[in-house]
Amino acid sequence: MEGYTISTEFIDQVKGLINVTKVDHQPVTLLEKIIRDADLHHLGIPEYMTWSQMLKQELEFCDDKKFSESEWAARNIKFFKSHHFQTDHAVALWNDQKNINLQGLIKSLG
Repeated sequence: MEGYTISTEFIDQVKGLINVTKVDHQPVTLLEKIIRDADLHHLGIPEYMTWSQMLKQELEFCDDKKFSESEWAARNIKFFKSHHFQTDHAVALWNDQKNINLQGLIKSLG
């Protein structure tokens, strides 16, 4: 974008929106919070387990590492417990199902 007449502020905003999709980056602005919620909305949908298996396959392929089902469930449980939706809208839409999905993960460990 630097080859165009785009303000430094706008470039920084775009960088922030991209970076907020990384797990270790905390959203600050409302736009960043919205993007973070959209990026992780799958935690709070009924089809979560399908999404989870696709993510597992992607990580196994990209990182050339295998996860047992119990390792994968434990990793997801840890992430679920540390995750909080950022906006009231996301909480209203997805938090109840997210809690159901978390209970399903816990039950899967036996």
